[in-house]
Amino acid sequence: MLVKPLNSFYIVNSIDNYNHHNKKLLNLIARTPKSKFESITSTDWNMPKNAHRPYLDYFIELVMPELNKIADFLSMSKYDIHNTWFQQYYKDDTHTWHNHAGCNFTNVYYIELPDNNKTEIYNEVNNSIINLDVKEGDLVTFPGYES
Repeated sequence: MLVKPLNSFYIVNSIDNYNHHNKKLLNLIARTPKSKFESITSTDWNMPKNAHRPYLDYFIELVMPELNKIADFLSMSKYDIHNTWFQQYYKDDTHTWHNHAGCNFTNVYYIELPDNNKTEIYNEVNNSIINLDVKEGDLVTFPGYES
């Protein structure tokens, strides 16, 4: 097998008035069923798909204009949202390298992001780590095959 690298990318969109939206989202998340997953303190990722997620409608409405901008930029005539969940990390929480099979792009919205925290993407082709330059209120989009 011959593997030749391509340059990859990530997109950052900042949500207007994010402080207001983030407070509302955190209140809605507080009312959402949650559990621990691996070394992540709080998430609804592994909850049943039919579990009530009070934040979900508000969140989708919030990010939809940004997703439409991204779709236009990428010349996509259609896109589907396959899954949505939240993750809250506390001191010493981590998430292992992983990819998101079955999707072209992954999105992460940052509700709370202390200055000393960071998100990294691992590029399998050139064995490099990309440190994302993001802040609270940012929606970052990157290829789903990146770890």
